[in-house]
Amino acid sequence: MIRIIDDIPHSLYKKLSDGLLIIIKENLNNDTHTRAIPRDLASRIIHLWQLDHLASEIGIQLLAEAALMVDTISTYHLFEELGLLGIIKLNTSAHMSSRFNEP
Repeated sequence: MIRIIDDIPHSLYKKLSDGLLIIIKENLNNDTHTRAIPRDLASRIIHLWQLDHLASEIGIQLLAEAALMVDTISTYHLFEELGLLGIIKLNTSAHMSSRFNEP
């Protein structure tokens, strides 16, 4: 997963966490085309939810990873709505270019 949390203002953690959770829940309820979230990722998200830590750094990171798996377009729209699209594009580009440069 691409590490995006470093560039996200703390003031947006709760709003971003809530939005990512909505994307995940809506797509899990409509399972006709949803890519499954790996069990270990789902377990980690549930654990953080039980601790009320979804709006933490690790919570945002895990929710973003899951949301990108189930609905990339809606996830990008959420980041765009919150003024964070440049962050995710920048990190995605850096991640992709580093993968292409691997031996």
